Amino acid sequence: MKTAYRPNVDVARLLASVAIVVFHTPQAPMKTLTISGLAYFILLLSFFPGENRAKPLDLKKRATRLLVPWLVWCLFYGVVRLASGPPIHFQLNSLLIGPTIHLWFLPFALLGSVICSCYLRATARLSVGAQFALLIPCVLLSQAMLFIPGGNFVAPFGQWLYSFPLIFLGLGIGLAESMTARAHGIAVAVVVLLCLFSWIVVGEVSHFIGGIAVLLALPWKQKDLPRLRWLAGLSMGIYLLHPFFFLVVYKFYPGAAWYVFSIIGFLGALVTSAVLSYWPLSNFLCFGVPIRRIQDRDVVTSS
Repeated sequence: MKTAYRPNVDVARLLASVAIVVFHTPQAPMKTLTISGLAYFILLLSFFPGENRAKPLDLKKRATRLLVPWLVWCLFYGVVRLASGPPIHFQLNSLLIGPTIHLWFLPFALLGSVICSCYLRATARLSVGAQFALLIPCVLLSQAMLFIPGGNFVAPFGQWLYSFPLIFLGLGIGLAESMTARAHGIAVAVVVLLCLFSWIVVGEVSHFIGGIAVLLALPWKQKDLPRLRWLAGLSMGIYLLHPFFFLVVYKFYPGAAWYVFSIIGFLGALVTSAVLSYWPLSNFLCFGVPIRRIQDRDVVTSS
């Protein structure tokens, strides 16, 4: 049985992937805004478990889907670093990242899934309203952790602190989807207030933008759009590949303007991901799946 498809969620995923590429581009402007693309992806990471709270997460399957590609990309970027970059100095925190900083997201995605699974299992006997209410102190506590003095944490712990409030916010938005109309409206208002708190008090405007983007993307539902789902499915490939194309530009045109890096990084990663999505082993790279496989699926989702 087919479920409703949310096209705006996937449109926003594509825009978020563009924002992340720009955020990682050296000398690019508006980094406090473009990091909102990362916030959006982290919110979606926990939204879907919340929306499907009655269905336990298969953590073994999730670990395979995330850690196998992480190991593959660690090998790929390790070879690239050895061939063209500074020598790799092993540190303990490297076990949570890999040879390049952007790979922190895949292990964290698994950690976020574990957090969601543990929370939903621990509160399984409660009503959805009670589950949502208990998330509020989790959000506030994780937001308070952003005030920890010290500034620059060793990666990936700074990225984790940034992301924990988003995990709980996304889970709350997902839980709100199964509430009655009145309760849903109250839950959404609470989420907006928490996002505003992150912006005004904590100073993370990206939390607010990402949260509002998710809330605005959810209401519109319609029949499946396979091509849009296929394009949105390439977003993780764009995330994983764009630093490689930055290196290519830097190798041949080191003085290029920031927008040249962004355009080539995005388009290069998009085209490469699209081509490799047809490779039988594309699941080991997080590159999505071909359109023909999407069209053959019985269940239509944006996850």
